[in-house]
Amino acid sequence: MEPLHEKGIFDTYLKLFLTSISSEQPENFEVLVLGFKYNNFIMTTQPEEIKKSLHLSTGTEYKTNYLFDGKGYEFQTKILKLQDDPIPLIFFSYPQNFKEKSLRKNERLQVLIPLAIKKITFRDGVSKEINNPKNKIIDISKNGCLISTFRKIELGSILTLDFFLPDGTPIKNLEACVRNSLRIPMGMHIGLEFLEMDEENKKKFDDFFSNIK
Repeated sequence: MEPLHEKGIFDTYLKLFLTSISSEQPENFEVLVLGFKYNNFIMTTQPEEIKKSLHLSTGTEYKTNYLFDGKGYEFQTKILKLQDDPIPLIFFSYPQNFKEKSLRKNERLQVLIPLAIKKITFRDGVSKEINNPKNKIIDISKNGCLISTFRKIELGSILTLDFFLPDGTPIKNLEACVRNSLRIPMGMHIGLEFLEMDEENKKKFDDFFSNIK
């Protein structure tokens, strides 16, 4: 394997966040880099969702994002081979180039973060405790995020959220308003706008995004 980490932009054991390019309903998932051969292939784990909801196939193209040393990078790739035995693996084409992305201001960072929705407050003011942990944040900025969920939620509802930022910092009782939603084959994509944060959560967000170069 070529030691591309010498160039300071790629290495094994990085988390890659992938979004399909050509499909009508984009699929999002994350994998872990196990190895690569320069100008040939990248070898990764298979996502846990592959048997439940993903429809992976040879030749499918993806936009790929990852963090390395506090910087964001993006490249395009496609599946070369899916291997099930003896170990489940995916072989992706090695990218022609790596694009450094600015992650400052309000640009969204692609992630795949478990999300717990603790409470919903509907537009009529009625609140409901739900404690639903089976959701995921698939991109995030200082002002909002996009989540994947099985639950349909009306526009204007206020959600109370618990999750961890990508660096492991816990965020508790953050309120967010539902601004848009899109039905997908396995649930919903819902766009959230964060409401006014308390000082503790605001500092955590500021500290995290200030370290993104």
